[in-house]
Amino acid sequence: MRKSLFSKCKRGFSLIEVVTVIAIIGIIAAVSWEMLGGVRESTNATNACEQVAAMINKTRNYALSGKMVGTVVPISFTVDISSSVVKIKRNSSTTMETFAIPNGVDCGIWSAKYDSPSAIGAITSGNGTITCQSGAASRTITVSPYQAVCN
Repeated sequence: MRKSLFSKCKRGFSLIEVVTVIAIIGIIAAVSWEMLGGVRESTNATNACEQVAAMINKTRNYALSGKMVGTVVPISFTVDISSSVVKIKRNSSTTMETFAIPNGVDCGIWSAKYDSPSAIGAITSGNGTITCQSGAASRTITVSPYQAVCN
């Protein structure tokens, strides 16, 4: 019996085929990882923006309701933002609540004072907008005399 050169049965994959498939999977994973990083930054900035706006609105609501502290109604409530911490204070000195802005988001320095019981607000540091930034992603909070809204 004669053996033909072409009768040899070839099974499995060659080393070059396996390395090529692994390289393609690596490229796809690298591109996906970069895309997810941008989404994560955007989500962090959005969450921080919404939480800071809620704290500003909460401060104003305290002034509107004349929130009692013990037996005394404070004459004013202040919200202070310093990079990654938001504080609500009564009479500009005693801290009532503190909130740490998560995930390395920076919202800059900003402050506003709301008088009780009228809740007439006065921005004492910064202007009517606050920018919360996480990496390349950023969101803006617009503060009016009536509310704070995350845009």
